[in-house]
Amino acid sequence: KSVKEYFSIHYNLTQRLLDEMFPDKNDVAIYRGTSHEESISAEDVDPSAPFNAKAQINSLSSWSLLRGVAQRFASKNAGGRSLSTKIPKSRVWSTFLSHAHKGNEREIIVIGEEKPLNVSVEKAE
Repeated sequence: KSVKEYFSIHYNLTQRLLDEMFPDKNDVAIYRGTSHEESISAEDVDPSAPFNAKAQINSLSSWSLLRGVAQRFASKNAGGRSLSTKIPKSRVWSTFLSHAHKGNEREIIVIGEEKPLNVSVEKAE
């Protein structure tokens, strides 16, 4: 019971924090830097140009509220790419404000679903 209670308290705190950070918005823009191996592969696409794709994410995955953070992670890998999308605030389980670290990367933890995310994919700068 205590683990379930913790998850509930943490999620509810996160939702209140998001409502403070993004008042009057239901969605938040999120970004993730990926390696070539992790990123989406699409045929007949110019890899240097942005394109749209579907991304299946894990049950919980780390994203950022900052595009530059995703670009930095993507640029650490040959062929790295940056993903961006908008999600409902209700899919955010945790934010950098509820983590136990400084939050320089503006990290959020996103709850995955069976349905893939529609994402925009860019080559790392």
